[in-house]
Amino acid sequence: MRRLSPGTITCLDESGVTGPVIGGISDPTYWVAGGSYWAYLWARAAAAQGPKVAVVGQSQFMDSPDREAGVSMLDWTNGHGTAKYWINRLIIESVSLGDLFVETSIDTTRVHAQGYVRHGAGGKWSVLLINKQNANSTVTVAGAVSARVVDERSNEGPPRTETLAGGRVTLGPFATAVVDVDKHAAQW
Repeated sequence: MRRLSPGTITCLDESGVTGPVIGGISDPTYWVAGGSYWAYLWARAAAAQGPKVAVVGQSQFMDSPDREAGVSMLDWTNGHGTAKYWINRLIIESVSLGDLFVETSIDTTRVHAQGYVRHGAGGKWSVLLINKQNANSTVTVAGAVSARVVDERSNEGPPRTETLAGGRVTLGPFATAVVDVDKHAAQW
């Protein structure tokens, strides 16, 4: 396609999951898993294709229980953001146009890691971590100092910030986190 139409840009819209899977839509794990699935798709598309994939949109901002309740980013009973909403917002607030994705490796298949250098934040280094398992996963990121995490504990609230000791990050089932890294201590 690049040879035939080099100016073509792809938009992935209505990306996500619809329930119920796992414990159903009343289970916070469903919303965390749905959000992390979207984050994984976004990270893979953004790192591999960059500006050739302009949008990776979720489905939908809000829907009601008599329609497709499992795709909603807002809880229709109280208006609070679900974990899908908070993961989307975490990425919007943590990554900007011009950020540089870097090759990232991790010694486990349980967690997806994507490092990037923040263009508009003075070259700050960060790593997006996504737990792909329905179980806790612990990883060590050299130089990691803090993490903003969305998981079952944050539920319908914003990401919580954790201070990291020794770069160790423990992610709950299907958790998504943005880890800030001291670039002088990192080994990228």
